[in-house]
Amino acid sequence: MPKELLDRIEKMDYLIKTRRTGTPDQFAIKIGVSVRMLHTYLAMFRERNAPIKYDREKCSYIYEFEGSFHFTFKEEKG
Repeated sequence: MPKELLDRIEKMDYLIKTRRTGTPDQFAIKIGVSVRMLHTYLAMFRERNAPIKYDREKCSYIYEFEGSFHFTFKEEKG
């Protein structure tokens, strides 16, 4: 997976966790993609069980409960 894609996913996760995505148009600009591609990424998050919803009151995508994505190497002991 290219570094740029991982960086984008991490940024999306951060903005969603901190409830600072803004509207879909603003969110797409913040992560450097089209609104259509943003919806593709959000669908990918949801396919991996991320409880994402858009909160109209906060004008932000949010996680319905705490959690995050992690893309790190984990040593297996055994």
